[in-house]
Amino acid sequence: MMRIALVFGCLLIATVAHAQEGPYVVGAGALDVVRVDHAEVAGSLAAPGQGEAPGGSLRLGTAFGDRWGVELEYAWSGDIDAAGRFSSVLQAAPTTAFTSFASYSVVSLFTSRAEQHQSHLAPVLWVRQRLGDSSDIAYLGGLAFTRVVTDSTFSFGPLLAIPELGIPARVPIRQETRTVEYGIQPLVGVEGRIGLTEKLRIVGGLRLQGLADGWVLRPSVGLGWFF
Repeated sequence: MMRIALVFGCLLIATVAHAQEGPYVVGAGALDVVRVDHAEVAGSLAAPGQGEAPGGSLRLGTAFGDRWGVELEYAWSGDIDAAGRFSSVLQAAPTTAFTSFASYSVVSLFTSRAEQHQSHLAPVLWVRQRLGDSSDIAYLGGLAFTRVVTDSTFSFGPLLAIPELGIPARVPIRQETRTVEYGIQPLVGVEGRIGLTEKLRIVGGLRLQGLADGWVLRPSVGLGWFF
């Protein structure tokens, strides 16, 4: 991944050196809308990573010729949570071991929680349609080199509840795991650029990125400085 990004960065620098227009940088805020394959079960949505989260991006690009250009984007998103809670109850009548108690219950509790956030480095190629001297629409496509981090917590514990004593005894079991996944996914989008001054522009757009088991829709708006 880093080798490809380095090669693209070198090509970007070489393109800037021969470009008819200067390079640009853009900083933008975004909202990631993530949808993945999932199954709904009682008490939980078994789809870690599905939801909405704020994010952002930094972009460096340049035009070559009057219509075409290249760009390198680094984007990230906040945490998306998924949680669930399940329980089972076994109630029993008194036995010889519990002769002094009227009844007891054994409750098994299972809880799960997952937090997931994503980031990617994406080289893209764009073609633009001019709307005036300082405004245009760009249509873009490329590849996103993704990194997805998922922090999961699972806990399971039997709870021996004796109402007459009012002292439940719990023996919890807890496990925490972190998984990191890398991938290469297609990326397409459209964005508009509106000039505020000679060099400062508002940049807003919509990008759609594939995932291994779903997709990310990322509307964004930010400011760009065009040298």
